[in-house]
Amino acid sequence: MCYNSSMSPDENGNSAKRSRDAWVRFLLTRAAGCVIDTGAMGLAYLGAFALRMDFREPACGWRAVAISFSTVWAVQMAALLLTGCYSVPWRRIRTLDLPRYLGAVVLSCGVLTLLRVLLPDGAMGHVRPPYSVTLIDAGLWGMALVGMRVVWRVYMQARQDEKQLLRRSERSLVGAAVLEMLRGKTVLVTGAGGTIGGEIVRQVARGGAARVVMVERSENALY
Repeated sequence: MCYNSSMSPDENGNSAKRSRDAWVRFLLTRAAGCVIDTGAMGLAYLGAFALRMDFREPACGWRAVAISFSTVWAVQMAALLLTGCYSVPWRRIRTLDLPRYLGAVVLSCGVLTLLRVLLPDGAMGHVRPPYSVTLIDAGLWGMALVGMRVVWRVYMQARQDEKQLLRRSERSLVGAAVLEMLRGKTVLVTGAGGTIGGEIVRQVARGGAARVVMVERSENALY
C-alpha cells in the first residue's frame, strides 16, 4: 500500500484503517448475500419438488432431494458469479442490471438440463434434477433472486430519503448517559405520529423509559 508523503503519519494510518474497514464491509456484505441467496435457492428447489409432486414425498425420498440440491447450488452460484451478479450491491440494483440475473437463471437452467441429458441414470442420478423441477425451480428462484434485491433497494431508498429530509446524519439516542437519563422516567414526545417522532419514540422505549407519552394532532397516526 502506498502512502502520500504529504500526509502525516496519523492521517496515513486513518486512511489505511478506512481502506481496511471498507474491504471488510465489502467481504461481509458479499458473504451475507451468498448466504441469503443459498437460502432462497434451497426454498425454491424444495418448492419446485413440492409443486411437481403435489406436495407429496418424491419417490426418491427427501434425502435424495437434499443431496441433489448440492449440485443445483453449485451450478446456480457459479452462474451468479459468471454473470457478475455479485458485482452489483443490492442497494444499487437498477432496471439495467436485471439482464444479469435473467442470464444467471437461464444459464443455470441450461446447465442443469444438460446434466439431465448427458449423465447416466443410475450412479449419477443424484445430480440429475428432473426437467420439470428444473423449470419450476428456475421460475421460483428467479423471482426470489430479483424480488429480494428490489425490496432491499426500496427499503434503502426510503432510509436515504429520511436522512435527506433531516439534512443531517442519523443520530441515535443510545449511550450510557442517555440511557441513565431515560431509565425509569416518563418521557413526553410531541409529533409522535410522524417519521421522526416515531423513531424517537422507538429509541426512547428501547432506552428503558418507564412510560412514553405520545402527543399527535392526528390520532390515527399514533397507530
